[in-house]
Amino acid sequence: ELLVELAKMQGRGDIATRIAAQPGRLQTLHLLTGGNPRAAVLLFHLYAEGLSSNVYADLEGVLDLVTPLYKARFEELAPQMQVVAAALAEEWDPCTARQLADLTSLPITQISPQLHRLEKLGFIESVALARGDQGWQIAERLFNLWFLMRLASRRQARSLELLTFFLESWFSSEEEVANQGGTDLAAWDQNAAVDLSPVEADLQQALCMAQKANWGEAQTLLGSALDLPAQNFTRPSLDDWMRASAVLIHLGFGTRMLEFLEQRGENLRRRPWFEAVRASEANQPELLKNVAPEVRLPAEQLLTQIQQRLARLPEATRKRPVISKPGGRRKRK
Repeated sequence: ELLVELAKMQGRGDIATRIAAQPGRLQTLHLLTGGNPRAAVLLFHLYAEGLSSNVYADLEGVLDLVTPLYKARFEELAPQMQVVAAALAEEWDPCTARQLADLTSLPITQISPQLHRLEKLGFIESVALARGDQGWQIAERLFNLWFLMRLASRRQARSLELLTFFLESWFSSEEEVANQGGTDLAAWDQNAAVDLSPVEADLQQALCMAQKANWGEAQTLLGSALDLPAQNFTRPSLDDWMRASAVLIHLGFGTRMLEFLEQRGENLRRRPWFEAVRASEANQPELLKNVAPEVRLPAEQLLTQIQQRLARLPEATRKRPVISKPGGRRKRK
C-alpha cells in the first residue's frame, strides 16, 4: 500500500501498474523485509528505475542501498556484542542463550549480559520458543537478511536465495487461487486420477508404492517428481504435494520422508514445506516457533493444509502412531 501511495504522489502510474501486476512479488518482499517502511521507500526508487528480473534481484538492490547504514550500526557495537549479534544473525533461527554460548564458545555468564544490552539497544528481541524456552532473534529482519547476504557463509546466503524463489512462487500461486475463487480440496481428491500432470502421475504412483509398504520405490518416484523441469510449488502442484505429504505421514512414512528430503537438500530448497512436514509428523505445530519468521509464516499455512488433509483420511488405513499430546506416550490403534 505504501508503494502504491508513493506512486500516486509522484504521478508514476506506471509503477502502480507494475505493482498491481505482480502482487506475489511484493508479498514476498513484504515478508522478507518484515514490512520495513525504509525498504518500501527504497523499493519504490528501484522500481522507478525499472523492474528487475525477479524478487531476489529486488532484495539485492535494497540490501545494496542499506549497506552503509547497517555496516555502521554493526561496527558501533562493542566487540563482544558484535560476536553475539553476528552468531544470532548467521544462525537466522531464534536461539537460546545456551545455543549462543555453544556457537560463540563464550561462557553463558558472558552471553546473558550481552543479550540484555543488545535488547536495550533494540538490536535483538526476546521470543517464546517451543516447550516454553526463551529465545532471541534479530529485531529488524531486514538487517538479518543483510547480514546473511553480506557477511555470513555462502551456505546461508544460498538458503536465503532459495527461500526467496520459493516464496515468490508460493505467493504467486496463492494470488492465482484467489482470482479463480479457490479450489475445493474434496473435489480435487475425488478427481485426482483425471488428466494427471507429470507431477501428479509420479506422486500418485509414489503413494501406491507407500500403500504397499514399498518405501524404496516410493522415494524414487518422489525424487522423480521433485526433479521435473521447472518443478516448484505453484498451483496445482502445491495441492499435489500437500496431499502426498499428508498421505505419507498417515501411512507412517513421515520420518523416512523427512530423512529423504534432507538427503536431497530439500530442507534448504523448500524449507517452509520441510518444516511443515516435520511439525506435522511430530504433531507439534509449536515447533515452528523455533524457525525464522520469514520461514514460519508460509510453513504455518502449509502445515494447516497438511493437517486438513490428514483429518480427512480414513482411520482404517492409518499406520501413523497416535500422539495424544506433545511429549506424550505413543501408541498404535
